Amino acid sequence: MGASIMLSRYLRSLAFPTMKNLLRVILYFKPNKHILLACNSPLMADYLSEIFTIFHSDTRLIFYVILPEVEERLGANEYMRKLLPVKVVNHRWAKIKPWDLIIAVDHCWQDILDCKWNPVIFIGHGIESGKLVEGERYGFGSRALTADGSRSRYSRMCAVSYLEQKLAAKQTSVLNDTIVVTGSLKADKVIVMKPQRNEIRYRRGFKSDDTVVLVMSTWGPNCLYQRMGNAIVAQALRLKEEFSFIFTMHPNEHRPVASPERNWGEYMKAFRKDGFVVLDANEEFETSIVASDVILTDHTSAALYGVVLGRPMVYVPYIDECVEEGSLVWRLKNISPVLCDDATDLNEQILEARDRYPLDKLAEIACEITAFPGGAITRTKEEVYGLLNLPIY
Repeated sequence: MGASIMLSRYLRSLAFPTMKNLLRVILYFKPNKHILLACNSPLMADYLSEIFTIFHSDTRLIFYVILPEVEERLGANEYMRKLLPVKVVNHRWAKIKPWDLIIAVDHCWQDILDCKWNPVIFIGHGIESGKLVEGERYGFGSRALTADGSRSRYSRMCAVSYLEQKLAAKQTSVLNDTIVVTGSLKADKVIVMKPQRNEIRYRRGFKSDDTVVLVMSTWGPNCLYQRMGNAIVAQALRLKEEFSFIFTMHPNEHRPVASPERNWGEYMKAFRKDGFVVLDANEEFETSIVASDVILTDHTSAALYGVVLGRPMVYVPYIDECVEEGSLVWRLKNISPVLCDDATDLNEQILEARDRYPLDKLAEIACEITAFPGGAITRTKEEVYGLLNLPIY
């Protein structure tokens, strides 16, 4: 019986590459390039849609998308299909079909995202801020490697800055030949929106002399909301005549949770009646960054897009193990006001950030966050079309 099972497994292991190579021959003379978008959540759909927008008008390219087999929350897959209006393929077909290129913005589906079988480009969904996930950097850590750690899963990995490239090399040399510096598509998007600041504030109902405080957070047990959300909301209610507040939660804080845990995304909606702007799960945060005067945050990398615009920060006291010493967030916290544990000094710290922030030091850090400001689209195109062996469109 044991020998029979082993033989069966061996034959199945041969079937996959055989089928893959047979399809590769059949599809060799197809007139178009077939590209798979690996979309494992609504948040990743937001980032992939920015990439899709760059390339979708090129008639030489045909796009497909793979979505999660189980919906993250009600309406999530519908939202992703709306952002990525291309043919959806199931997991089995995504794995078997030969692709001219797979585009990923998150480490997912290890059996599909492997450059052994198809060219794969990783265009990350954030900035290597110094946030640690399970003790390591997320973007350029072990998740970018094969299970045995011997090689990269990707043909190319796009770093937003030379600092990111340097940090990746420090963590592992395996990725050295894979990483290219392209700049940040998201940071460039925020920079382009900067001249629209007055119009954005007007649409949101803010006056020109309002001090707008944007509250941004990562997710999980160590995030701003989970650790001191109640205290911050209580103080914001007390100060709502002094400041205007925008609250945004990480999409994962909108996921259904078991009682008695709190779904912060749903919970915060109740405070709209108090005059707070509370973003929905799928609502973009870039316009809120542009509209803001001060950002109250934890160790999320999303707040770094505010640094690009010169927005002063107020930090909550995060857990040291969550952030790498000497990293971007670590350095920002060291020049920023930090709330006390019960947030009773929120008024003082907001005013400190607004009126007396060391903007010269902030500008120094901003220069390291992204390379080639305004040039990310061009450099991303160079890498994508290079992998497709096509002239740039």
